[in-house]
Amino acid sequence: MDTFVDSSWYFLRYCDARNNKEIFDKKKVAYWMPIDMYIGGKEHATMHLIYFRFFVKFLRDMGLLKIDEPTLNLFNQGMLHKNNVVMSKSKGNVVAQEDIAEKYGIDTARFFLLFVAGPDKDMEWDDKAIMGSYRFLNKVASLIDKKITNNKDAKLESKMHKTIKFVTENIENFKLNTALVHLMEFVNYLSSKDDVTKNSLEAVALLLNPFTPHLSEEIWEKIGNKQFASLQKWPKYDEKKIDKKIDAEDDLIQNTISDIIAVMKLANVEKPVKIRLFTAEKWKYEFFKRLKKEMEKTRNVGEIIKAVMAKEHGKDISALVPKLVKDTKKIPEAIIENEDEVLNENKKMIEKEFNCEVEIIKAEKSQEGKAKQAMPGKAAILIE
Repeated sequence: MDTFVDSSWYFLRYCDARNNKEIFDKKKVAYWMPIDMYIGGKEHATMHLIYFRFFVKFLRDMGLLKIDEPTLNLFNQGMLHKNNVVMSKSKGNVVAQEDIAEKYGIDTARFFLLFVAGPDKDMEWDDKAIMGSYRFLNKVASLIDKKITNNKDAKLESKMHKTIKFVTENIENFKLNTALVHLMEFVNYLSSKDDVTKNSLEAVALLLNPFTPHLSEEIWEKIGNKQFASLQKWPKYDEKKIDKKIDAEDDLIQNTISDIIAVMKLANVEKPVKIRLFTAEKWKYEFFKRLKKEMEKTRNVGEIIKAVMAKEHGKDISALVPKLVKDTKKIPEAIIENEDEVLNENKKMIEKEFNCEVEIIKAEKSQEGKAKQAMPGKAAILIE
């Protein structure tokens, strides 16, 4: 009675909780209902949700409600497992919040749970993996030790507005783990800089607030703000300040880092000594630009090959076109012809990420066979 029965109608009472004369005021309930989004565990599908709907239809038949369904949308959250078994008190496999809070802080547990999988996915608790979240939040906390400057930085501004946009959009679409990925990329960028702006730190604090409220408030206060971060308006982004060129360069760096991680896993390398990145041969950038232009007109492989053909690289072009037409994901949205310069500008950050030496080499200047595999937007990678 105190669980399924009460919880199947008390949401209606919340609309008019101080009414001592009737179950609720019909006008107030008509204003607030139906619920926009119901979030719950999928195990409730054959229990609570049935009673939940029954009570609404019963009260509707009595003339107390005008709605036919209690909620407009349903979002089933994933289940948390440990040792391949769903966590529950009855099974005795629950990870106590108190233990996590004492060792890592409760913000770490929140961040880990939201980052490791989408909110609708089942996930396995991993005592070791939580350390990654702990290290990242320590990196966030260390940002307040950086020198704060008022100097305008177009690149930083572009990255900040892009981050606000992506985090906002992903939260609204319940892609919380993806939102955190974008936020982590921005934090990693700030960590690589010698100084930061106050508004960039404020953006980090506010974007983190729904995920790690304690750390968010700590940063907010440390950088000189008096009111709570949770009382501030959500940050807004300005599309005009997102520089597409900077955006493309940012994507290049992040994709390169992701590719290095993938190669390390494939080669079973945990601590690289040196990473060599080979940028594509010069002719490939011009070829990709012409290819993109022709693909706007047609997807006929034969016609495209004729349009983009160059005698000197005919064999390579004939082999590449069918593959690229079939899998357009291999063609970057923006062609950056000075990739070697962009990678060298961000070399320090990549070295910091992998804690080893990084060398950027143009494919034309290397005898290494791997260099021939480099494509625009996708450097060839050798790890020692």
